[in-house]
Amino acid sequence: MAVSRPRTSRRQLNLWPIGLLSAAIAALGLWAARPFVDLDVDRIRNVLPIEYVRVEGAVWYLEPSDLELAVMPHLQAGFFALDLKAIEAAVGSLPWIDYAEASRIWPDTVVVHVVEQTPVARWGTDGLLNVQGVSFIPPNVGEFARLPLLAGPSGRELEMLGMLRALNGKLRARNLQIASLRLSPRLAWEARTENGMEIVFGSQDPLAATDRLLTLLPQLGEGRVATIKKLDLRYPNGFSVVWKPELPIPPDQLG
Repeated sequence: MAVSRPRTSRRQLNLWPIGLLSAAIAALGLWAARPFVDLDVDRIRNVLPIEYVRVEGAVWYLEPSDLELAVMPHLQAGFFALDLKAIEAAVGSLPWIDYAEASRIWPDTVVVHVVEQTPVARWGTDGLLNVQGVSFIPPNVGEFARLPLLAGPSGRELEMLGMLRALNGKLRARNLQIASLRLSPRLAWEARTENGMEIVFGSQDPLAATDRLLTLLPQLGEGRVATIKKLDLRYPNGFSVVWKPELPIPPDQLG
């Protein structure tokens, strides 16, 4: 089956020819030759074969071959007998599909409109989260290393995505951004920023702890903030700091 693509950065799936038009013409001829009063309803439902499948929706990651494999088994029925809900369920089960809707166009075409998942974070070792905080497992997550990593108990995906966004909103004033956020089985929080700084929150509210941190951080001096390796916020009235090791002075600059 041929799949045409437009000259854009996205891949646009288009019309798939899936049979010979002569077959449809012959079938129509058989149908028309029978007296109307003698028509067999079951036969009528199957005499109009599907000749084309048109897929609408711009996608980045979905492979046309995967979509074809999902749709093809449902096209054996005729135009009227086609199970659109079954097509929607089959296409919707593909990892990269967030939403699918199927419809008919007379006399030989099925239209499948798809909306692809939009990944916003990694989830664990092999999953991704979409914008709704729903996890899905694509064939390969290697190309999404740039996304922040979230790791936590199953069922906490949406909560962790919301926490990531809230923490980034608070840390933006210090030009910091979360690269990874973890929630342990005992519900203890820990984060790492993009510049490599670890932040240990423990079981307290990370947002309240961050507010306290941002109030106390200027006391360290602006020049020293960049040299922090780890912050432990599990203290009621302050925090502990582990500093990055000082770089040795090159021999040619000594003395």
